[in-house]
This record gives sequence, structure tokens and C-alpha cells, in this order.
Amino acid sequence: MAINYINHCIETRTYFFALLGITLLFWFIHFVRRTMFFLYFWQIKEYRTDRFIEEVKRRKKIVFSKFSFLALLAFLLYFVSTQDSSIWISIVALLYAIFGTYSIFLLLRRKWTFPRFTKKMLLFLLLTLGLEFFLLWRFSSNFFLFIVVFELLLPVFIFLCLQIIQIPVIFAKRRIINKAKAKIKKLSGLTTIGITGSYGKTSTKEILFALLSQKNETIKTNVHVNTEMGVAQTVLKFLDKKYKFFVCEMAAYKKGEVKAISNIVQPKIGILTGINKQHLALFGSQDNIIQAKYELIEALPKDGLAVFNGDNKYCLELYKKTNKPKMIYGLQEKIGSINSDIWAENIKIEKDAKIGRASCRERV
Repeated sequence: MAINYINHCIETRTYFFALLGITLLFWFIHFVRRTMFFLYFWQIKEYRTDRFIEEVKRRKKIVFSKFSFLALLAFLLYFVSTQDSSIWISIVALLYAIFGTYSIFLLLRRKWTFPRFTKKMLLFLLLTLGLEFFLLWRFSSNFFLFIVVFELLLPVFIFLCLQIIQIPVIFAKRRIINKAKAKIKKLSGLTTIGITGSYGKTSTKEILFALLSQKNETIKTNVHVNTEMGVAQTVLKFLDKKYKFFVCEMAAYKKGEVKAISNIVQPKIGILTGINKQHLALFGSQDNIIQAKYELIEALPKDGLAVFNGDNKYCLELYKKTNKPKMIYGLQEKIGSINSDIWAENIKIEKDAKIGRASCRERV
């Protein structure tokens, strides 16, 4: 009897550790994939909570995924299976065998999502992985319950890790912005042209850069570089005394952000390309969007130049209320009772062309 009992204990212990090892492997593969996805998602949302929440409202499965649902079921099952925990452990092991196999399948098909490994992302990644493994070690005595609970709390956990790394980032960001402001002030021969709007910013920037760079040393913000931090880094890395023009794209998701960029680059010319309801959920109202875009015009000096798209009703209203030197452009020579300063004419659209051709002239 005693020998049979000992053999049974050995077999049970061997089974448990084999199950533990296999589950740990599948869990590791699964949680690495999920972690990488959340890091990527936070990165493309510029580490902004407001943009993250906006996207989650539209795509709830980002947080409330099928994995979370199954983990919740397993968690609830834990409280009704206390009489025989081995059955519950086997269910969790099977669950993560499925999760891990699915992750391997996606990896083989090259469908894992990875963030871009910047310095900030590497810090974010190291902190996240380090804390995850610390918690795993801390609660290793109840491994199966831990991985189920951790599955449910993973989005919250990663959010908390982000808040931790934001502390040193805030100080570093302020230092970079102050250095960029100081550098701009020393470049007295530079004319900064700010471009903002709900649409058309990048196209306008590229066209203007192509025109100006033909006869002048001109620099522009790179693709997708249109935030306060991105503009500040552009100033520090690339701007110097040889440049006469700096074409700066400015994006915003709430009031105050265009103003913050303008405080860095001190634009002398401001172009408002158009206003619509883009990012309305973040701004809160159409009036907030209009006010946010108009911050560029307000930042211009008294002898600056404000340029408006007259074909956009919101820009037209802002043009009318602006007392600084201003110009208006559009597709027609007259916009209501207002004479366009710049307009298009002789527009031709060819049958197989992707874009039309236009000739423009400026009113003297």
C-alpha cells in the first residue's frame, strides 16, 4: 500500500511538472506576442491615453479580446473547482496550449506585430518584460492562477508600465524642447512656414518644399513628424544657419498643441489647409477643432502672413476675422464677394491620369 501510494505521488508530481513546463512554454510565446502588440499599439497612438481610449471605443476587442473572455471563464471556473484543482489546472494548460499554438501559427505566417524599437520603446519593453517576469517569479507558487489573472489585467499592466517610463521622458522632453527654442532664436535669417489643418498638411508641405528648394536652401519636417517632440528633434538634428526656409507641418489632437509647436519654431507664415470633423472625439467639439487650428495664425507676428483655403467654410470664416496680413486661395477667382489672391485656372484632367494638371497665377 505504501509503495503504491509513493508511486502514485511520484507519477502525480511528474505529471504536474511536465504540465507546468509545457504550459510555461506556450504561455511565454503567447504573452510575448500580446505584449508586442500592445507596445506597438501604444506607439502608433503616440503613447497618448486619449488616442488609445478613442480607438478602444471603436474597436473594443483590442482590450476585450477572445483571450480575455476565455481567461475570465477559467478564472470563474477556479472558484467552483476547488475540490479537484488538477482538473482546473488541466483546463488552463489546454487553454494556453491553444493560445500558444495560435501564436506560433501567426509567427510562421509573419503576422506578429512589432513596435519600432526607438530608445523610448526599448525602455518601455525592458520595463514591461522585467516586471512581468518579476511577478511571475513572485507568484510562481500559484502559476496557473497567476497567468489567468495576468491575462485579464495585461492591458492595465502595460498602461501602468507606460506611466512609469513617462516620468523621466517628461523631463527629457522639456529639455529637448527648450534647446530647440533656443536654437531657433539664434537663426535670425530663417523663415519658418507653419502648415496645419484637418487635411492636406503633408501634400501642401511637399509641394511648397519642392517649389522653395529650387532656389533656396530649404528644409522640411519628415514624414509623420508633426508633433511638438518630433518638430523639436528635427530642429536640433537638422536645422542650421544655411537654411533660409523651414516648412513645418503641425498636427493636433487637442487645443494647445499647435500653439506649443508654434512656440518652438516661431512661424512667420502660417497656412491653414482646411478644417473638418477629423478627430472630433478627441477635440470634443467642432469649435475646439477650429480654435486649435487657428492657434497657428494667432502665433504669427504682426508682420507675418496668414494664408487660408477659401474653399473651406471654416477657413473662410477665420480669414474674415483675421486682422493680420493675409491671403486667400481657392479654385475660383472670386470666393463670394472676396477676390482670391491665388486661384487655379485651365484645370485639365486627363483620361488615364491619377491627378489633374493646373496652372496658377497670383493677383498683383
